[in-house]
Amino acid sequence: MVPLTGSIFSSIIVTNYLYRPYLDELPKMLQNEGVLIYETFAQGNGEGGKPTNPNFLLKPGGLLDFALRNSLKMLAYEDIYVDQPKPTMVQRLCAVTGHLKQRIPLQFQG
Repeated sequence: MVPLTGSIFSSIIVTNYLYRPYLDELPKMLQNEGVLIYETFAQGNGEGGKPTNPNFLLKPGGLLDFALRNSLKMLAYEDIYVDQPKPTMVQRLCAVTGHLKQRIPLQFQG
């Protein structure tokens, strides 16, 4: 059973975590126009550190396939090498469910 099953959220943020059995459950937990921000390790990461287990590394385009499979509207996607804070291969996705009726305002507090 997926933790929080039956819960609905306006946004979900996941960082440095990939448990494939739960991945396709996330869009079902978002309200219409809900935002998903996801960042995790990608293939090639083993050269710079952990994790090295392929079960915890996304294949190229992994988050793109996930978004398409779940009919998410992609706002941003990256499959890149970063060197800070340590050398890492990552994939990042920002996507929404349904159709946006308006822009998502950015709010900065300083």
